[in-house]
Amino acid sequence: MPEYLTLIDFGSTFTKGVVVERESERIAARACTPSTVATDVREGLDRLLAELGERLSPEAVAESRKIACSSAAGGLRTVIIGLVPELTLEAGRKAACNAGAKIAGAFSGELTPPNLKELLALGPDLVLLSGGTDGGNKTVLLANARALAASSYRNPIIVAGNRNASYEASELLRAAGHEAILTENVMPEIGKLNIEPARETIRRVFIDRIIIAKGIGRVRELVDVRMPTPDAVLRGVTLIANGTERESGYGEMLAVDVGGATTDVYSVASGAPTQPNTNLKNMLPEPYVKRTVEGDLGIRHNAVSILETVGKTRLAELAGLSPADGAFAEHYCRTVEPAFVPTEPQEIAADAALAKSAVELAVARHAGLLEKTYLPGVGEAYFQTGKDLRGTHIVLGTGGPIINSRDPAEVLSMAKWNEREPFRLRPSKPVFFCDTQYLLYAVGLLSEEYPDLALHLAKRYLQIL
Repeated sequence: MPEYLTLIDFGSTFTKGVVVERESERIAARACTPSTVATDVREGLDRLLAELGERLSPEAVAESRKIACSSAAGGLRTVIIGLVPELTLEAGRKAACNAGAKIAGAFSGELTPPNLKELLALGPDLVLLSGGTDGGNKTVLLANARALAASSYRNPIIVAGNRNASYEASELLRAAGHEAILTENVMPEIGKLNIEPARETIRRVFIDRIIIAKGIGRVRELVDVRMPTPDAVLRGVTLIANGTERESGYGEMLAVDVGGATTDVYSVASGAPTQPNTNLKNMLPEPYVKRTVEGDLGIRHNAVSILETVGKTRLAELAGLSPADGAFAEHYCRTVEPAFVPTEPQEIAADAALAKSAVELAVARHAGLLEKTYLPGVGEAYFQTGKDLRGTHIVLGTGGPIINSRDPAEVLSMAKWNEREPFRLRPSKPVFFCDTQYLLYAVGLLSEEYPDLALHLAKRYLQIL
C-alpha cells in the first residue's frame, strides 16, 4: 500500500483534512466537517476521518500518519507585557504573532492594579513577559513579575526580557506557584530583534499545555498536534518563498488569509527601503518573516466594523452596486450571521465587497508607509515605517472569502499599490496565486520533516490567476 500522510486543521468552526500520497506527491483525498470542540473534539475528528476514508479507503486513512494544527476555541490568546511600546513591547508582539498567537492585549511599563484587572478580564491562555535590553532596565521586569506573582492569573507565563533580570523574575513567579518558562530576550540590544527563541517557546507551550485546556489533548493518542494553525500557515508561506536545500522557492511574497473572524497577512521579504533618500523611522527592524492579525476585519464577526471603516457608499461601489443599493450593503453587514452562505446575487456581491475591503485594509496596515520631508542640504527626503513591499512580486490568497469568490484575482487586486495612497508601500505589480485546495496549513505541517514534498505540493496545487 502507498504511504499516506493525513494533515488536519482543528478550527473553531470547521475541521479540515487532506491526505497526501508521499511517492506521487499528490492529494489523495480532502474533506471538511463541522468542529465539535465545544462538546467532544473526537466526534468531529471521527467524522472527518470517515469522510476521508470514503474518498480514499478506510484502511489507508487509518494506517496513515496524522499531523495536525489547531486554532480551535479562540486560538492562542496572548497578552504581551513590555517596557517601551515602540521597542520591547513591539518585539514581544512580533514574536507572539509569528508564533501563531492572537494578541488579546498589551501593556507597557509597570503594571498598575487597573492593568492587572484588565489583564485578568481578557482571560489569556498565555502571558509573554518582556522588558529591558540585556544589561539595561531591570526594575520594570521585576516589578511586573511581582505583580503577576501576586495575581490570580494561573496560565503559563513566558519570560523573555533582560537576561540580567529574567531568571530572578521567573523564580519570583515559580515561588508563587505560577508556571514560568524562561527563554531568550526578544530584544537583547536596541534595534536588534531576537524573536525565534520566544516563538519556539510559545509553540512548545501550546503543544504541551494549551491544547489540553482547549480539549484537543483528547485526540493526541491518534493525532500529532504540532502547532497553532497560523504558525503552520506562516511556515508554509515561508517554505514556498524560500524553497528547500534542494530546490528554490518563488521568492519574496505576500499572503493574505481572509476569514470570518480575522484577516491575517504574511510577508516573507526584507522590506528594505528602495526609495532614494529614505531612512528607517523606527529603531526596531522588521522581521524578514512577518505576520499581522487584524481582529476587526473578519467578514462575518466584524462586518459592521468594515462597514464603518470604509462607508456604505464605498462598499456598494466595491460590490458593483449602484449608490442607491448602499442601504442593502449596510443592512447586509448589520444582519449577516457567522455561518451564513450567500446565494443571491446582491448577497454574493456584498460578500465580495467585504472581502475586498478586508484585503485592502489589512495589507495597508501590514505594509510600510513613507513620510515625505525636506532636510537642509538634502532637499526632499523620506522616512519609512515598516516594510517596503512594492517589489514583492507574488500575492497569495487563501481563506474561504477569497477561494470561494467568483473572481479571486479581483479580490486580491486590492492588495496592490494604488494612486489613492501612494505612500502605502504595497506590492506594485504582483502575480496573484490562490490556495484553491486549502493547502497552506498542510504545507506548513509538512515543512519540518518533509520540506521537498511540501514545496512540490505547493507548486503543483497553488493556482496562478
